[in-house]
Amino acid sequence: MVRESHKSLIEKGHQLEKEGAPDKAIQVYLAAVKKDPLNAAAYNRLMVLYRKKKEPRKEMAIINEAIKAYEDNVKAEQSS
Repeated sequence: MVRESHKSLIEKGHQLEKEGAPDKAIQVYLAAVKKDPLNAAAYNRLMVLYRKKKEPRKEMAIINEAIKAYEDNVKAEQSS
């Protein structure tokens, strides 16, 4: 299996959204975030999709995950 770059995962997620497959798009965006924890585009799309699906807890969890990823990155940069 060929490993996809986080950019191609974002493109795939957008295509799935256009095709009316938000649940599949969510899985793709989650894979993009796992591959690149600082992928703002993936976090943004996840927040939007969870809001559209009226899943505020999942939306807040993604927001908090994004904040933590960025905070961890800043701490790592400051300590190096």
